[in-house]
Amino acid sequence: MENMTLNKRKEELKQLALNNYSNGGQIYRIINNGYLDHIIINITEDKTITNSTAIVKKGYLTGNEQFIDLFAELIHWFDTCFITLQHKEWHIHNILENNNPKFLLCKKYWGNNKHIPYYKKNMTKLFVKNFYHNIKYIYNDFKDFFSEINIDEKMSLDNNKDLDILFNFLNEIIWCNYKHSQFSFDYIFSNYKYRIKDFKNKYKTSSIMAETKIYENYLIHWSTLITGYKKNINTVKKIITQ
Repeated sequence: MENMTLNKRKEELKQLALNNYSNGGQIYRIINNGYLDHIIINITEDKTITNSTAIVKKGYLTGNEQFIDLFAELIHWFDTCFITLQHKEWHIHNILENNNPKFLLCKKYWGNNKHIPYYKKNMTKLFVKNFYHNIKYIYNDFKDFFSEINIDEKMSLDNNKDLDILFNFLNEIIWCNYKHSQFSFDYIFSNYKYRIKDFKNKYKTSSIMAETKIYENYLIHWSTLITGYKKNINTVKKIITQ
């Protein structure tokens, strides 16, 4: 079968989302805004074999159906993990910017329970990837704080213990700042490298100037988030550990 054009595939994906998923409206907007173009272009026509015909009567999912199925679960997991987070679609765009996660293109059927650990781990890694890059970016300015919560510059997202520490901190810092600092969450999910590039292109400035301005912005917002964390973490832990 000849590969679809990007626009034709996007139209089919949007209709699949609207017709089959409770979060189809979110998926529609994210695809329509072009946030997933760099991933969608890599969807293949290979079928995903399902382990039951009770839900999928034909016994398989097409490439587009598999992608929407996985992306719907990604959004659901993101919503579930970060209940207090606003503007979720924008943050999903930021975590996927210039990022092509292999799990979104794989052919393992979500409905097969043996594949759930694979997907949950890789989704969690995706959620914290930019977060940890940004931590390392401003680490030296908040070194004492990060050391106190067992975060250093040599952690690995492939290490389950490190991944859990980073994910729990991400969840906590969002809870601690959900009321007054939602805007600062851009500096959690948005990779600083892309913001430097954007600044340089927008203002036609030097790399040094762009790096300086973005670094200052990240320091300001991370300072706000860390202050909120210190102020509210004891209360938050009582809520999220119940």
